[in-house]
Amino acid sequence: MTRAAGLSSINCTQCGAGLSVLGGGRVQSHVCGYCGAVLDTQDNYKVLTSIGKRDHPDSPVRIGMTLPVEGVEFTVIGTLGKVETWAGQSWRWVEHQLFSPTHGYAWLTWEEGHFTFSRKVRDFDMGGWVSVLAVETAETPPRRTYRGESYRYYETSTSEIEFMEGEFNWLPKIGETTTTVVLLGPDAMLALREGETEREVERTTLLPRDETAHALGIEALPPTAGRH
Repeated sequence: MTRAAGLSSINCTQCGAGLSVLGGGRVQSHVCGYCGAVLDTQDNYKVLTSIGKRDHPDSPVRIGMTLPVEGVEFTVIGTLGKVETWAGQSWRWVEHQLFSPTHGYAWLTWEEGHFTFSRKVRDFDMGGWVSVLAVETAETPPRRTYRGESYRYYETSTSEIEFMEGEFNWLPKIGETTTTVVLLGPDAMLALREGETEREVERTTLLPRDETAHALGIEALPPTAGRH
């Protein structure tokens, strides 16, 4: 049985804590921020597994905050802590899933003092997919054109999930990895993501830092670590 329409809150079926329901009917999972239970929203919030209680990643953004982007109001419904490790070094950032009843799902990312906004694009020519192998064997950095603008290869990264809380429109897993090929354009970047089950393309733009914090209701931000 799927969840009832108009549901605004539930009690965690593992610990009983009250949880807000913010993410619309396509949400597939809800991770309890109190006990770490991973709940199946499409099956009466049945407990699928538990990640245990984990420290919240360093982000000023919290579930339930709202943010207008290009005239559309989005609500923060979920939080993922991500990490990339290479050559003995680690880089961490936080991705917050957003939801709009009229425009669906998107991402607000907090990284080194910067906010970015990402949405999946469905009109990218998948025949022009740039694979990791294509990058490694290319004599020059690959380029692709999207909506009349040129995007040039910038970097490849493989990250994994180390924290999750809230609602998601799929079932994330601790340790789940995603490889991303990044292409930079004049005012945005394309992320060609290859996960365990699918390929997808996201377009990301940099949001104005102070204006975004004000819109979210954040009073003070830590300093940036340089340019994004």
